[in-house]
Amino acid sequence: MIKWQGRPIGSCYEGQREIDVPTLGSFEATDAYISAQSKSRVAIYFSDPVDVRQDLERLIHWADEAMGTQLRTRLVVDSNVVYVHTQRAATGNYKLTAEQGIRSTLGDTLAKRFEKIIVVESMKPDVQLVGEGVILPSSQGLIFPFKAVSLSGVMVRNCADTL
Repeated sequence: MIKWQGRPIGSCYEGQREIDVPTLGSFEATDAYISAQSKSRVAIYFSDPVDVRQDLERLIHWADEAMGTQLRTRLVVDSNVVYVHTQRAATGNYKLTAEQGIRSTLGDTLAKRFEKIIVVESMKPDVQLVGEGVILPSSQGLIFPFKAVSLSGVMVRNCADTL
């Protein structure tokens, strides 16, 4: 059990989380999460580094649960994490499966199948300002950097004209 309290550093966040720690010598898939930056990437965490000299395409599957169809993926191994990249980030429920038989770099194999249902939600519309600084109303050719998500357009209005 890990507990944290942010009060000593001026934060109001506190909580706890239970984490299973695999025994020494056992190779397990510990968890999987969808990426916060890209809804088309999922990370599967293993207890030990994964051997890159195996055909993971046959051992790791990403399937649309409603349709029952397996989707095409691209797999990238980074030590003990396997990133599953999909071609599309459609919303819905997906089943992520890591089959038994996946090998670690130590030669141990995954003893039991790992399955997790991953829920992909649509990103809420949002606009974020990029960078720092002050916008001067008298500048010509003003550049207003921003990042938009799930929007088809952004309207910028000069508030000085309405005063």
